[in-house]
Amino acid sequence: ISTSAFNPSSSFFVSRARTRAAQSSSSVSRGRHSFQTPKSCQKTLRQSQSQTATTLLAAPDKGKELTPPLIAEMLEKTFVDACMQLSSGYVDVLKLFIVAGKAAYERGLTIPQVQLEISQCKTQTAGRPLMQEEIDLRTVWLSLVYLTLERVEHRKGSSVGETVDPELRQKFYTFVYDVVNAKKQGYTLQTLKLEQMMRNSEGEPSEIAEKTSALAPQQRQMEEAILSQSMRLVFLTLTVL
Repeated sequence: ISTSAFNPSSSFFVSRARTRAAQSSSSVSRGRHSFQTPKSCQKTLRQSQSQTATTLLAAPDKGKELTPPLIAEMLEKTFVDACMQLSSGYVDVLKLFIVAGKAAYERGLTIPQVQLEISQCKTQTAGRPLMQEEIDLRTVWLSLVYLTLERVEHRKGSSVGETVDPELRQKFYTFVYDVVNAKKQGYTLQTLKLEQMMRNSEGEPSEIAEKTSALAPQQRQMEEAILSQSMRLVFLTLTVL
């Protein structure tokens, strides 16, 4: 997909990615309505997230099989919740999305299979159907999980990583490689900077950096925000292995 197609005025999820990079907003929109997330509501939100974590992490121990529909339901919910948390800096729910994506990868589900399962979910955590650009962003996140697991050979012999859309693979393949190497070199999520991932081994701007710099200012800001979140997602994927 082309991230230049993302319209921040029409998608609250993609707008939250931009907000997280700018550290400037605290409101969340659902449908045509918006609301603030005051401190008094954070406890309730954390309890809801804790219940989701329990389902994800405890299901195998209780003999509850992580079926494709259950994995899809987890991805649907945690994607929305993670996007709502972007401006706060919390990554707990984003980790839950990654765990669900990892479960899909380990089960051998292809990206199209996961997308089909999610489309059949009866729940709508956002309170409405997602817009296409929001679905596209979720696909980017899931694809990054798959590309990262493929890079570290999480399941040797697995070919599900090859089901990542060719355009996404071309765009993020080297990017994922660089983040994985940075983690091996001892970088942490706090010390790793997007600027470092935008340069090649010779210190010159990478291909993805050159394409980003050629965008219009608003598109470039959006692209950099999405790349920053992508870097975070790849790094966190490595921490849940």
